[in-house]
Amino acid sequence: MTISQRAQQSLGFAQELVKPRTNRTIAHNTLYGPHGRITALFKTRAEREAFAETRAAKKIAKLLQGLPEGPPEDAGREVSGKIHVRVPKSLHAALLDEAEAEGISLNQLIVSKLSIRLGARLAV
Repeated sequence: MTISQRAQQSLGFAQELVKPRTNRTIAHNTLYGPHGRITALFKTRAEREAFAETRAAKKIAKLLQGLPEGPPEDAGREVSGKIHVRVPKSLHAALLDEAEAEGISLNQLIVSKLSIRLGARLAV
């Protein structure tokens, strides 16, 4: 399947995600996270870079921009979006290595990993 065909398939995935209970973070991670649908279609950095230049990728970016940024308001709970977690040095190093290999920040990688299951549940 060509980059263009996979890009169109990716756009279809993104359009499915734009639902009232989905927010930008969950949608982004469902598509681009380590086990995301787009990540699965574009396995190499070169393929991801080629995909990023397609019209479909630009349409997906616009779809994501149109979603609310954070989680839906939840019964008066205030959510700052910040957490502090201590992890073993070996895990920290492994996460840094994976983020570097993926060409993303450590924060993006961790958010993706944390959102995978939650995103699957909320995006349905």
